[in-house]
Amino acid sequence: MIKVDDTSHTNNEKGPHLTFTAQTSSGKVFTWLRVFLPNKSAGCFRWIFSCVLPKLIGNEILQNIRLVVTDGDSQETSQLDAAIRSHFPRVVRVRCGWHLVEKGWQTYCPGERSVSSAKKADFKALIQLVKSWLYSWM
Repeated sequence: MIKVDDTSHTNNEKGPHLTFTAQTSSGKVFTWLRVFLPNKSAGCFRWIFSCVLPKLIGNEILQNIRLVVTDGDSQETSQLDAAIRSHFPRVVRVRCGWHLVEKGWQTYCPGERSVSSAKKADFKALIQLVKSWLYSWM
């Protein structure tokens, strides 16, 4: 299993970069590739997933990868899906649970501002309960 995540504005140059992480059998997470990107275009992601990865880590390792976890960036995921079909067809790509729950909640669910100050503690407890339930299905 590998995790792929692109971020912006988190390095000295404030530019985008792509991070690949994996996890050992003892649960230790490690970064095995970090790519500083000129932009977050489909072309950049296509080059990394379809050209760099097959040459960098080789077909034998690509054939052993079974799961790739990503966020919801459509430029990233569309090019990763194309690379999966071409270079590592045994892989299943799934969305990151944290991105689904936390970012989904920020986008689609009401915030604390919609609740009276007397009910904020109850509202926070309810939110935590619902999020815990959602995570229990992952």
